[in-house]
Amino acid sequence: AARLKPHCPRCNSTSLLAAALAGGSMLVCGPSVAFLVLSFPFFRHALAIYDGTMDFRNPSSIPDRRNDFCGRVDELHKGTIGIEDAVRGLHVNFLTSLHSPPWFDEPVNNTDPSRMTGFHVELLATLAARAGFTYTLYSHPVSDFEPELSWTEYLNLAVQKYDVSVDWWMVTNQRSRMGIQTPHDFLDLSLLSARFEDEEKTDFWATFWKFSDPLTPELWFTFLGISIATSLLYLVAEANAEDSDFDPDSPWLFKILRSIWIGFVQFTGAGGFSPRTCSGKLLVLTYSAFILLLVSAYTANLAAFLTAQRSMEVCQSLEQCMSSGDRACVWEGTASDAWITQEYHKFETSGQIVRCPGPPWTCATRGECALVVQPLTVYELAARSIEYNKGCTMSRVGVDSLKYIGGGWMTKVDYTDKCTSLLNDALGSHLLALQIGGEMAGLVDRLYSRGMTQICSDDEDGSEDEDSFPVSAMTGALCLHGTVFALVLFSFCGRLIWERVRRCLRGEEEEEKHEGASDLEGTASEGSGASSMGPRRSAAHGPGGRLGRGRRASMGREASPRSKGKEEEKGEEKADPQKSLAEGLRNEATLQAIQKDVEALHAKLASLAQGQS
Repeated sequence: AARLKPHCPRCNSTSLLAAALAGGSMLVCGPSVAFLVLSFPFFRHALAIYDGTMDFRNPSSIPDRRNDFCGRVDELHKGTIGIEDAVRGLHVNFLTSLHSPPWFDEPVNNTDPSRMTGFHVELLATLAARAGFTYTLYSHPVSDFEPELSWTEYLNLAVQKYDVSVDWWMVTNQRSRMGIQTPHDFLDLSLLSARFEDEEKTDFWATFWKFSDPLTPELWFTFLGISIATSLLYLVAEANAEDSDFDPDSPWLFKILRSIWIGFVQFTGAGGFSPRTCSGKLLVLTYSAFILLLVSAYTANLAAFLTAQRSMEVCQSLEQCMSSGDRACVWEGTASDAWITQEYHKFETSGQIVRCPGPPWTCATRGECALVVQPLTVYELAARSIEYNKGCTMSRVGVDSLKYIGGGWMTKVDYTDKCTSLLNDALGSHLLALQIGGEMAGLVDRLYSRGMTQICSDDEDGSEDEDSFPVSAMTGALCLHGTVFALVLFSFCGRLIWERVRRCLRGEEEEEKHEGASDLEGTASEGSGASSMGPRRSAAHGPGGRLGRGRRASMGREASPRSKGKEEEKGEEKADPQKSLAEGLRNEATLQAIQKDVEALHAKLASLAQGQS
């Protein structure tokens, strides 16, 4: 139990005693007890220890858990073992930090290896099976060294206390000079710059006239001027020709507008001039050639405009972007921070390098910078994460990497004290074999799958197809057509409403006419009754009498408008609206004349009645 204590500092006395008793029982009872011993947690292939009390700011508080591999160096020199078996049967202590679940994750205060997940866990298990060693994987939060220590300073302390530091460490000159090396750079950590592809911010009128971009404004104004001039000259040449495009009885203003309209319509292909004279035909021939060239130029420039549009919107390199005023975010204290500070020192003085205390995409999403500089593998993980790439708008700036850098785990170069260089060479041989055999690529693919929280398009940056024509580019044409469409629709609806109202008004007028006719019939009946009052009245009202003749003439006048009104009512459905309105006005005048005749008739009847009395 005392010998087991250094390998499990957190194990209590009871568990150590149980392990020792189990080991003794295995020696006594043989294979039957061996199965029970192997199933005991302490004798598993791996151990997991979460330690949140590590303080790398005080290195003396962290015990030295490195193993001594010098004995295996002697065996290697004697030739009793090969480099691939240099760590077989040994126990190796690894250290990692908790900062990204796809790489490594486990619950707080975890001691169960089965609850460890991530790329490092899978790779470590694969290596242990190939090389034949057991291991303990210690983990701690990044708050144990940040922000007081940089990542390089933390790495230097980690390899002095543990055999291997497990993380995606980048190989740099600074770390090599400190005696820190990677067994094998199995990760592509080449630096690149990336950004979010924000939509182009333009005002309304710039978007409105975007469909006209394939041609210059000067060419558009030239087309308008030539079209108007040609249309006016065509009108002069064809105005008096037979069967021309113009109605001889139409006013000149209508002819001018129609000629200009035909000239513009010929550009769209919806119509054109139909000349009858020789001068008109010659004019249309040259004008059609001009229209053909203009349409061809618009079509050709439209294709070139679409392919060149995206290249003009986004800068193509980190240097170009930062020279235009963009700021770049980088993870503070990392090798990326050291590299960009050294290579782009001129932007350091201008405050364009933003150092984030964590992953730089968190600062980019808050709008603190437009660019992000980070390793390729880390970028691929961020592009698949909905936390950083919501909307799939993340994309690389340029095609080439800023600098090729490999990386992987790190160990201390030590040939005399602990001889960890032997561990470095042994792990390097197995890591190289995994990469050549394709197993490493499978582990990296599972890393990307584990970190994928959303699925973007095939181009992995969420950008639109470069050959597509966005709807916004047709805003002007759509708005113009939509305005004309709305005017035509409102005009049609207004005409229908006006026809309905006019019919209702005409119906009321017809009712008034019928009422007036009924009053006239009643008045005529009263007149015939009054004619029987005496000889004088009879004589006056007789067929040959003066009043009878006047009444017949008067009734003749009133009968004619009434019959005419009936005929107009029968033909109302076939009459033109303007003609019907004129006839209605004439009927109203006729009705007024009838009313005057009736009043005169009443006056005559009253005077006759007084004479009879």
